[in-house]
Amino acid sequence: MDGGPAAAACAVDHGSLFRLMPMAAVLEADGRFAAIGPTLAKVLGGAGPGGGFLEAFEVTQPAGLAGTESLAPLTSGRLWLRLRGRAEAVFRARIVPLATGGYLANLGFGAALAEALRRHALTVGDFAVTDHALDLIFLSEAREALTGELLAMTARMRGRRDVAETLALTDPLTGLANRRAFMAALDRAVQAAGRGQPFALLLVDLDRFKAVNDSFGHAAGDAVIAAAAAALRAETRGADLTARLGGDEFAAILRNVAQAEEAARVARRIIRAIERPVDWRGERLCVSASIGIARAPDALHGRPDQLLAAADAALYAAKNAGRGRPAEAP
Repeated sequence: MDGGPAAAACAVDHGSLFRLMPMAAVLEADGRFAAIGPTLAKVLGGAGPGGGFLEAFEVTQPAGLAGTESLAPLTSGRLWLRLRGRAEAVFRARIVPLATGGYLANLGFGAALAEALRRHALTVGDFAVTDHALDLIFLSEAREALTGELLAMTARMRGRRDVAETLALTDPLTGLANRRAFMAALDRAVQAAGRGQPFALLLVDLDRFKAVNDSFGHAAGDAVIAAAAAALRAETRGADLTARLGGDEFAAILRNVAQAEEAARVARRIIRAIERPVDWRGERLCVSASIGIARAPDALHGRPDQLLAAADAALYAAKNAGRGRPAEAP
């Protein structure tokens, strides 16, 4: 953007000049602004002719010219300027004498272009079409657009991955965790129990489900399964994990439950909720549930498989005792 000596011989009107050099200014012999390019005027906050160039800018390099009060010594080469009172606003510049008297000063932003665009709210329209700054602006805009698209694509991919992971860990009929998700959660719960965070494991098996399935078909069976899942979810807390392990078998991990009676109380609520009849195509479908309970930490059940075996044994004890009830592992 720097002007060269050829500018001294140019006799063009200010409008044409500033279309080519919008960061330029025509200066009187005494250093006052005679005309100011539109982009430079924006940088100066709308300043008009009459003010002094060296009142607006101070020379920072070359250091030997920093205190000059005349423009004549500044015509020997490239300068670095900054706005007075604003040390962060730095410009490169060339000042050349005009054949008609006075001077032409042309400024540029140099490496500070990106910051200048933000600070002065400049756009493509503030630069000449021949200005290399346009290339930098377009590159910056392209980079921002590409970055935005990459971020959006990453978000879409992350969302799809999250959906896929959710589907892979969810029972499609009930919306509960599936066996895979349950086993992973049980392993984490057992590790946490070893650090002093107790929990109770409930294994739930529906009673008389086969009779419903045989009498009314699989659609009726699915309705009963979905109702049992809803009951299990309703009678546990948000922090607990509920799962369908397969068929008519469910499970729940009751976090921070240490007392046997507390676990048994939740189990009895689940049974009562499951025993509510399910209305299906004019029929009232009735099942119950048996529940086996095992608690951790327990010296006898230190691993997930041991805890599952204990809860399973308690489940069959409940069924042998008459069904429709909870039983706890010894």
